Amino acid sequence: MKVLQQVKWEQKQFWRNPRAAVFAFVFPLLFLLIFSSLYGSDRIAELGNIKFVQQYVPAIVAFGLISVCYTNLAFTLSLRRAQGILKRKRGTPLTVFTYMGGIIGNVVIIASLLTVVTIVVGIVGFGIEFPEFSTRVFTLVVVLLIGAFCFSACGIMIANIVPNEEAAPAIINIILFPLLFISGAFTYVDNDTALVKVAAFFPVRHLIQACQSVFLPSPQVTGAGWEPGHLMVMLAWGVGATVVAARTFKWEPNTSGGGGGRSRRRRNRAASAS
Repeated sequence: MKVLQQVKWEQKQFWRNPRAAVFAFVFPLLFLLIFSSLYGSDRIAELGNIKFVQQYVPAIVAFGLISVCYTNLAFTLSLRRAQGILKRKRGTPLTVFTYMGGIIGNVVIIASLLTVVTIVVGIVGFGIEFPEFSTRVFTLVVVLLIGAFCFSACGIMIANIVPNEEAAPAIINIILFPLLFISGAFTYVDNDTALVKVAAFFPVRHLIQACQSVFLPSPQVTGAGWEPGHLMVMLAWGVGATVVAARTFKWEPNTSGGGGGRSRRRRNRAASAS
């Protein structure tokens, strides 16, 4: 019950910050509209001559989940640590499980809403199909839950190495965006390319392909669209990131982070002067 209350509080915090809400929803949908409008009528011979958007919409579903569960979560923790919020929370009766459960539950809800909106836009606006919906919708839910676990753990892990709030955007995004491009988040990337072999070591490519398998029609994918290999890679990354995040997690601000320390000293001097 306490975790649900914390999730409710995190939801209020999120929706009361319009810039964060707009960024989380508009950014993935903007990519969807731009690239689908430009290449929507193209066909991909390697996938049985299907329309570009049929494999692009699930790629954006994956991108939206990563943006919320990894980027948004990592930013939130980095800023709260730098501003001393985590330190203050640590001194309250709120347990670690309840607090982190609220943060993770919040991003899972946002990612779920974004997934529904993206799929609806794809079906209504660009005419994609959801093959064998009655069986594959469960597959999609499992894929997204495993993806949320994996990238939430990675977000917490990366947030632990951010030295201050000024460095957060660069550190969080410089790791993610090259992987998004070489993994096929914004365009189709053939499996035989050298860059894909590099991308295969990381979970981004595997989430994208697991989502795409749900939407690919027969004979490219049959049955419920399960891709156990991709799921196992994401689970392995999620478990590994969880272990590293638990061992390296810090509640107090990083006083050796340079800019963050200077910002706090300026705020303290201003408070003293007033």
